[in-house]
Amino acid sequence: MKVDIKTAAKKHGVTLVELSERLGVTRQAVHYYIEQGDKNPLAQLARIAGAIGCSVSELFTEGDENAFRCPHCGGRIVVDKE
Repeated sequence: MKVDIKTAAKKHGVTLVELSERLGVTRQAVHYYIEQGDKNPLAQLARIAGAIGCSVSELFTEGDENAFRCPHCGGRIVVDKE
């Protein structure tokens, strides 16, 4: 499973320039977040998801929407939606 910020932004109609403005960072910082992928801290992924207007799980690809990898330890985390 990997983080795909570009695809999530595109899906929600947010350009990378708009994303940088919403986050209050430079375009270079957004490209850094994209390159870091799942190495971004969870708090940063939450900020990015909020700026895009999606859930954190929508940033992750290749797998179950209810599961993702911890950006700190790489462990699989499953979110129960009950």
